[in-house]
Amino acid sequence: MWRVFEMCVMTPVTLSRAVRDHRLRGPWLGEEPPTTSVCRRAETVARRLRFHVVLSTAATLALTVALGACGGQAAPTGISEEVKGKLGFDPSTVEQEHKGEIGVPGLPEGFTYEELVPRKAVEEPDVIALDPSEKYLYFVTHLAHPDGSVYRVDLATKDLMRLTTRLHRPGGISYYAPGDFLIVAEEGTGVGPQERELGFHRIVMKDQPDQPPPPPVRAMGQFRGEGILPVGDGSVIYLMEDLPQGGHLYKYEVAASPDLTKGTLYTFKQDQGWIKTAYLEAPDTGKEGTAYFAGEDIHMGKDGKLYAVLSAEAETRVVTIDLNTAKLSNFVTAGKTKGFERPDQMAFAPNGTLFVTGSGDIWAALPDGPDEDTLSDGVYRFLTGLGTVQGIQFTGDGSTLYVAARGEGDVVIAVKGFQWK
Repeated sequence: MWRVFEMCVMTPVTLSRAVRDHRLRGPWLGEEPPTTSVCRRAETVARRLRFHVVLSTAATLALTVALGACGGQAAPTGISEEVKGKLGFDPSTVEQEHKGEIGVPGLPEGFTYEELVPRKAVEEPDVIALDPSEKYLYFVTHLAHPDGSVYRVDLATKDLMRLTTRLHRPGGISYYAPGDFLIVAEEGTGVGPQERELGFHRIVMKDQPDQPPPPPVRAMGQFRGEGILPVGDGSVIYLMEDLPQGGHLYKYEVAASPDLTKGTLYTFKQDQGWIKTAYLEAPDTGKEGTAYFAGEDIHMGKDGKLYAVLSAEAETRVVTIDLNTAKLSNFVTAGKTKGFERPDQMAFAPNGTLFVTGSGDIWAALPDGPDEDTLSDGVYRFLTGLGTVQGIQFTGDGSTLYVAARGEGDVVIAVKGFQWK
């Protein structure tokens, strides 16, 4: 409570600076992940102060100024029915600044959500994958060894099964149809002489509880793994590296699917194409290729281009990669989309609209139309108020979006209410 008192006696200028400088934090507010915006913290301050004290005129003015400096924005208006149909929701009904409890999502009008994995049932739920039958959802917990784990949720009963543990900060997961198993990527805990400090890809059976830690698939390289994208018949798998100082995009050609233990790893060189890497061990893996800051998720669009998330402060954008020309273009950028920050994971709706997580929000980006740029023809906030949104995945018919979030209220939810036209 002393922080409440401290705020009440601050001058307007001091309080404004405190919010702006990210100093309004502590046990009474709860610690949030560093990716959560300062503005959301200021909004939380404003909400919770109302329950503790009556602010002085000066403090009220200061907090108002601080929140104003965060760039609050009104919900978009004048949205055509055609755009609403492409988005599957009405963006004018979405709160642009979350006013509820952090951890309880703010959704468009007509939407509901259901908790599949209750809050705090597991710690740090992260990326997710859905099996083709849509009976089970899989997710990893983004924890260091020995706590990094893989779980399965029965979507009918909500029963939770731990498939394996003792992984090294898993950050990627994908269902691999040819082998009917899961591929899991580890970020690891850095690079060093001991194997436990390095990231590998591992194969996890999708229906066996408490499997021993699977061996690494060394042919897929050793790096800080994130996005995993098998395409076609599974003979090609695209991989993304989440390295803040500069990671790489990879293509793994499987020698004889579904056996992943033998294959060839290529690294992407922008404007040139794919180069077979001579290095499969960290920290040199793929160093012949172009380095990108904090590569996260990767997906294939209906246009045949790769869509990739680059999340470090130096990047903060979603890009497309033309596989024919090796050209990279911006699709969504922080500079063009107010409030869009720290993108992480993506999911395509069946109609081609791209949903992207960003801090505590989810955004929807329309495809690029027939114009002179490569950018999305409109980016709209869809969901607000979760701690840090991680994995998202649509069902095949687009009726449900599964969402995993960590931070304040570790939770996995199912969101329904989409109206596609």
